[in-house]
Amino acid sequence: TLFQYAPVGILIADETSAYLDANEAACAMLGYGRSELIGMHASDIVVPEQIPRIATALGDIANRSEHQREWRFRRKDGSTFEAEVF
Repeated sequence: TLFQYAPVGILIADETSAYLDANEAACAMLGYGRSELIGMHASDIVVPEQIPRIATALGDIANRSEHQREWRFRRKDGSTFEAEVF
C-alpha cells in the first residue's frame, strides 16, 4: 500500500533497468499506464542524450554506491521534465 500510494514516483527495475513495477505517481508523471511501463527500459523514458548515463548509474547501483542525480525524462506525450533519482 505504501508503494502504490506514495506521493512520489517509484519504479522498480531489474539489473538491466527493465521496469518490473510502477506506482500511481510514476504513471501520472510519465503519462503511461502501469501495464505500459512494465517491461520498458530506462532508455525508453529518458531524453536520448542521457541514455549513455544509464550504464554508469547501473554500475553505481550494482556496486551499492550512492546514486543521486538529476535526470531529464520524456513523457508519453513527448514533453520532458527533470527529476532527482536516488
